[in-house]
Amino acid sequence: MDFRTEFFPLLNKALYKTETDVSEHIVSNSDMFLFNRYTSFYNPGLVGIINETMNKFGKSLYFDNSGPYLYQVLKSIFPTLNKGRINYISKKKSELVKGADNFVKKYSRKYNISEREVWGMLFLVEKINEKY
Repeated sequence: MDFRTEFFPLLNKALYKTETDVSEHIVSNSDMFLFNRYTSFYNPGLVGIINETMNKFGKSLYFDNSGPYLYQVLKSIFPTLNKGRINYISKKKSELVKGADNFVKKYSRKYNISEREVWGMLFLVEKINEKY
């Protein structure tokens, strides 16, 4: 199996209450950097706690930066969370876009062009108006 297909179940098993099975190969090859990096997507507040804990007590807790011992430490120190959803930053619709849906459909039918092209022209006009 590919590492990428098994790393995320490992992350879910470490952070959340899940019943997924993770192979020993992935647990033994897990890396603290990757774990921290993807934890920041799930719960940004946990990253600071993990960093501080591992920086302060890391050398006494484990000998190397990877392996099943590190996984057991993370599993026992940090509480399991309820499964959440990753929220990405989404763009806000501008005032021009809010009322333009019907206009775009009519314009694209009238001139036989795609709605995507009409939206592109509208955004271009909006950007030009912002500059002047």
